[in-house]
Amino acid sequence: MKLSERIKSLFRRRPLTEEELAARAKEIQEYDFVRLRRDLPQVGLAQGTVGTVLLVYGDGAAFEVEVVGPEGETLFLETLSADDLERVD
Repeated sequence: MKLSERIKSLFRRRPLTEEELAARAKEIQEYDFVRLRRDLPQVGLAQGTVGTVLLVYGDGAAFEVEVVGPEGETLFLETLSADDLERVD
């Protein structure tokens, strides 16, 4: 699936309310560390895996997230919905 198709599919889910979008946009920003709230078995990542937000789409409706390995290699780079993530303080 192309990136543009993946992003469009994320926006087809139940849209977040204006209040949810505003809260999410304030909560997660570019370059924040985030934690997966669910398993992503298709790429071998478990709930709790930590990554970095590289881009924010649609005022916080979706995020481009990178997970790196111990030597700095990219293990995962994917667009995820706001529901998939929580910010790491």
